[in-house]
Amino acid sequence: MSAVLLAAGGAAIVVAVMAGRVAILGLRSGGPRIAAAVLGVWLMAGGATLAVFDSGIFSTASGSADGGQPAALAPIRSVLIAGDDAEADAVVRGAVPYDRIVVALASELQRTGLTVVREPPPPPGPADDARPKRTDTELLQSARRLARPVDAIVVLALGVPIDSTMQTQNAGVRMTGRVIRVADGRSVGTFQWSSPSRVSIPYACNRPCVVEQMTTDAQALAVTLNNAIADVLREQR
Repeated sequence: MSAVLLAAGGAAIVVAVMAGRVAILGLRSGGPRIAAAVLGVWLMAGGATLAVFDSGIFSTASGSADGGQPAALAPIRSVLIAGDDAEADAVVRGAVPYDRIVVALASELQRTGLTVVREPPPPPGPADDARPKRTDTELLQSARRLARPVDAIVVLALGVPIDSTMQTQNAGVRMTGRVIRVADGRSVGTFQWSSPSRVSIPYACNRPCVVEQMTTDAQALAVTLNNAIADVLREQR
């Protein structure tokens, strides 16, 4: 349709130019009636050309039926909670403290009306194995293989950093992540939270002991996480 309109507009311009040239030649050759008639045609053609282009018909003809705006994606109503434990201080996926936080987070997300799916624990492996960062492609493939499809993936990294001094060790909690829309594989946003202060723990408490202590109040951590994720999802629901 736009090609036809463009051709019509071009033809009108050509007619206007030719008519103008004929009118000028008519005046020079002494034919006032011919010149006046051609001049009238020239003015009409010029006016029609301006009207066609001024109407904006070319811009709307080239767009979609809804004004050229992309189709809106479906709102996010269901999520898969997936873990990322690549960092050195991360709580390993499938460990009891990690699962404790995920169960509490799932409960909080469900309170907001979301349908929540938790990914199965990873296969067991040596504790000192290097854990590569999980790519969006890998996570999307896992989500799309689910028997019950989800709208988005909440990727959670739970860390317990520990700083040691001569007298004691200080621990905190760090929760970061991102939300990926499954339909188009795009990132919706990221979230992050770190405990505002560190807790002093005696040296007699090894790392598993520290992680256990720092994740005991799973409900409070889940509420904080839920608020951060809700900020990301606010515009997507």
